[in-house]
Amino acid sequence: MKTNYFYLIIVIISLAINPVKGQNWTGNVNSAWNNSANWQGGVLPTALNVVIDPANYTGAGASPIISVNSTFIPVKVDVQNGGTLTVQANLTTTDKVTVTDVGSIINMSAGTMSIAIATLKNLDVKRDGVFNLTGGNIIVGKDMNVDKGGHYSMTSGTLSVTSKCKIKDLSPTTNVVSIFDLSAGVVTVGSDLELDGKSTPSSPQLNISGGSFSVSGNTLWKGSLLDFPHLNISGGTVTIVGNANNAGANVDIDISLNGLLIFQGQLNMTLVGDRFDQSGTSIITFQNAKNWTNAGIFTAIGTGTVFINGITTLLGAGNYTFYHLIINTTRTMNQSGPTNITVNGNWTNNTGTFIPNANRVTFNGSVAQIIGGLSPTTFYNLTINNTSSTGVSLFQPVTVNTGLILTDGIVYTDNINILTLIDNATSTSGVGGLNPSFVDGPMKKIGNDIFVFPVGDGIKWRRLAMTAPLTITSEFTTQYFDLAYVNTTSITPLLTNVSTIEYWTLNRAITLDVVRITLYWEDASMSGINDCADLTMAHWNGISWIEEPATAVGTCVGGGVGALQTNAVVTNFSPFTFGSKTLLVNPLPIELLSFT
Repeated sequence: MKTNYFYLIIVIISLAINPVKGQNWTGNVNSAWNNSANWQGGVLPTALNVVIDPANYTGAGASPIISVNSTFIPVKVDVQNGGTLTVQANLTTTDKVTVTDVGSIINMSAGTMSIAIATLKNLDVKRDGVFNLTGGNIIVGKDMNVDKGGHYSMTSGTLSVTSKCKIKDLSPTTNVVSIFDLSAGVVTVGSDLELDGKSTPSSPQLNISGGSFSVSGNTLWKGSLLDFPHLNISGGTVTIVGNANNAGANVDIDISLNGLLIFQGQLNMTLVGDRFDQSGTSIITFQNAKNWTNAGIFTAIGTGTVFINGITTLLGAGNYTFYHLIINTTRTMNQSGPTNITVNGNWTNNTGTFIPNANRVTFNGSVAQIIGGLSPTTFYNLTINNTSSTGVSLFQPVTVNTGLILTDGIVYTDNINILTLIDNATSTSGVGGLNPSFVDGPMKKIGNDIFVFPVGDGIKWRRLAMTAPLTITSEFTTQYFDLAYVNTTSITPLLTNVSTIEYWTLNRAITLDVVRITLYWEDASMSGINDCADLTMAHWNGISWIEEPATAVGTCVGGGVGALQTNAVVTNFSPFTFGSKTLLVNPLPIELLSFT
């Protein structure tokens, strides 16, 4: 090892004193790299530039194969004009290695290729040249350039680039773009990764379907606004330690299948033309205290997941559409810039921190969605627009600070995983799709606001409203049940019967505030209502149903809608339903056991 080291120093000193000459491979006898008879002048090209060009082949005209370790150290190695070099053992150079021109190929399956480690020179795959690494190790002293239609393919082994990896431009001959393909193996880049449209509008590609690709510096999309250099990850792991930035061209990232992309620095998508697409079961992870700025479009489909494993601040007015979103333990997601982010899958808060600021989160799925994790979440504004029949289920308590908009879909809650709106928060409920959008399960309102609870059960939307409590700390919780209360026969004389179809619960906590109550019907016949004048409100006092005198407004026949409000405040709570004061009016029907 020491002998080789001192020999390399001697070669470098010699190169500094004497101009380097070139020597051609002739392949005159066979393909043996270390056979001097295969080289121009019958001499091994020690400390000389090497040219592998079929135009110089003589005799057998064999292409060179390094089947055993090279016994000499050339300066440059240039494979050109359709030449082929096969590497199966160690090769060291003091200057760069180049494969260029249509049909020119370097095939490497074993050994170590050490390229100008001391003199800091490049590995160049350019002008339609091809480099195939199926095994072995490559160490590049400076940059790796895949340029002007060059194609680097790696299915095994390792590639270590001391400085930059540049994938740029397209071929002036064939018009194909430059491509770097990694399906297995390990690539480490010591400095920056540059994806560069360069002089001609183009989309050079870095395609990763397996293995590991790590960038210690920044990742830059270079060129003009007409360029879309493409980072395509369909498998393997990509780690960007530095920042990922526009540098003139548009950011274009596509992660799919089971790819994993890790950002340890900033992601700066500052152009409206930037695109970041996620699909399959792929994973995107944000680490450290860094920003994600988006002026373009991020779209996730499939079942892909974004993990917040640091302190990530979302900035920019671009489109953020997540599928699954996970905020991990002690981590933070700060929704600073985008006024709205969309989630089409599940929201998981694993004892992390979500800072909504004055912004909105919209659940916009077409399948069942979950808001859960290991800890509750507080939203500033929350929109539910789920078009599926299964809606959004709470697996942790959810609080809304300002506004709840129910556009489409049902929100499923329970006594533990409850939906709470704080003081001054509002709720808007509307009909979306085939059914109204409402809360199926308990819902809590805190504060001294007039409030309409958008509750329901099953496919039935049945609201309950209350007048304003006195204090801002008061808490009222309601739930609607599409079934009869357990007792519908214990009735005081002022009532003749009570509904055997439905009832509501309204419970009070913290304060002793009193309110007037309004029950809504959305279809008179479905609620057993046929006479507004006779209709009243019934309240279960723990022993029997008593009347809470009330006044009905609306249409009390057929599919009519309306509301029934108590004439005075209610001082005791739960449960409530429709009642009747006259026999044969407002029959509030019971379930038939038989019919003849």
